[in-house]
Amino acid sequence: MRRPREIQNIFGNDGTIRFEKEEYTYLDPDCLETHPDHKFKLHTGVRMEKLIESIECAGVMQAILVSERDEKRYLLAGYNRVYASRKANKKMVPAIIKRDLSRIQEVQIINFTNFFSRGTSDYSYLERVRAMKAEYNQLVNSRKRSDESYEKQSTREYFASLYEMTDSTMNRFLTLDKLCDELLEFLDDKKINISVALKLAELDDKKQQRIYRFLLESKRKISIKESQLLIEQLHNDEELRLDVLKDKNKKAKLSYEIDKTIMDNIPSGKQRQEAIEQSLMFSQKSLPDWFENHDIVIAGKNIYDYVLSILEKVYLEYPELMKDK
Repeated sequence: MRRPREIQNIFGNDGTIRFEKEEYTYLDPDCLETHPDHKFKLHTGVRMEKLIESIECAGVMQAILVSERDEKRYLLAGYNRVYASRKANKKMVPAIIKRDLSRIQEVQIINFTNFFSRGTSDYSYLERVRAMKAEYNQLVNSRKRSDESYEKQSTREYFASLYEMTDSTMNRFLTLDKLCDELLEFLDDKKINISVALKLAELDDKKQQRIYRFLLESKRKISIKESQLLIEQLHNDEELRLDVLKDKNKKAKLSYEIDKTIMDNIPSGKQRQEAIEQSLMFSQKSLPDWFENHDIVIAGKNIYDYVLSILEKVYLEYPELMKDK
């Protein structure tokens, strides 16, 4: 990702924090506030165990970054080091204190220090989506108070360029922020795909929670078509179920009789079989599906029987219409 212009003077080319001598100090980790826009999870397992072991032996080697404002000290960079220091019973940690940061600078430092070293793809959707939306919101607020043109880009275009994404890709991330944490975790666990996630993001939180509980109990991955069915059931306040969705694309074994005069006009061999299958697919799937999708009901009749009855009448009363011209 590119370094945001708001924090260009805070970091060196290698991503390390620049600081003046008087900014460097030692702080008690317990005096620090968690920043409201910090959306990243702590290390777990061996990675955290090794960090604790390292701090027990040599202490914290890299200073944490803190923003001081409103008589509070907000931790920006160094959450894993602070957690590990507490576990290692270290009472003081080296820190760099910044006192003149804006809210957009704070959140961009949080995201930059995480994404610069590891890249966005190393983080879960839950972390990326929440972190990017927090930064985007602060960027919108910052630009409302600023006279800068930002190269005449829209806020989202400028934001997408920072993360080297297309505008449409960034829009998907911002849309996913409407998804509850549980469904975002399902996306990370590949229990739903991105298309389904974007569809479910259109629902309010109450409906999303119903979908989540249903998927948790059913223990299955759903397709976009199945998600549409569940959404329809939610809107109709119905019980959520997927067994009513028949696989209409599944080929069924069908028996048929075709008039000899018609058969004479159909090529033989494999081509004949393909022609028959296409005809059956049209009469028994494509046409009924078209009627169904357009909410056409023929007095409760079976669409297939209805179409055949019309063709039969035409054949008997106007046979010339059935001939090739």
